[in-house]
Amino acid sequence: MNLERLTNLQKGDKGLIRRIDTRSFSDKLVEDVESYLLEMGFVEGALLQILHLGLLKAGPIAVRINNNSSVIAVRKSEAEAILVE
Repeated sequence: MNLERLTNLQKGDKGLIRRIDTRSFSDKLVEDVESYLLEMGFVEGALLQILHLGLLKAGPIAVRINNNSSVIAVRKSEAEAILVE
């Protein structure tokens, strides 16, 4: 299984969420970031599509999850924790 961080995808790319990896966050933030992402729908097995990348790939990333009509924006630091296939 070849996993990539969400931040490595390009506009229009699709991926299947396989894991949330919060090891790069401080101990204080791990639970908050993981809970936030799960509440927003970034759950294992969900299909996502990249709709928009921030300027110079430094800003927020807009995604659609499970072909839902909602668009969710995540910070680059949070997107780094999302591993997709």
